[in-house]
Amino acid sequence: MSDDVRFPVMDHRAEVRAFLKARRAELWPFDEVREHWDRLVLRSWIDDGVLYQEGSLDALLSAEELAGLAQPPLVDGTLMFCGTVPAIGGIRPAAAFSYELEDPVRGRAIRGRYALRSLPLVA
Repeated sequence: MSDDVRFPVMDHRAEVRAFLKARRAELWPFDEVREHWDRLVLRSWIDDGVLYQEGSLDALLSAEELAGLAQPPLVDGTLMFCGTVPAIGGIRPAAAFSYELEDPVRGRAIRGRYALRSLPLVA
């Protein structure tokens, strides 16, 4: 039996409710990254520095495309969470997760880390 919990694909809302979204006080105004959006790099590591994800945002839909799909439409000042790049070696459980969104054009990054705790499966 696997330690990870799988949710039906038809209802991802359960998965979203089950996992804490990491929040950071540091944000970049979209106008600062609009022209080089595709060059932003998303990386993550699990446990003690094992590279888990790495890819530039050109692998995802553009910000304008994503915003255009939002229902209801986004208003100024809205923060949007969206897709991610593939996991290297597949999705797997870990005790710690670190992430980084790098802006190589402006030489900055947003970084964070959190610990994970497995909860018992409730039937």
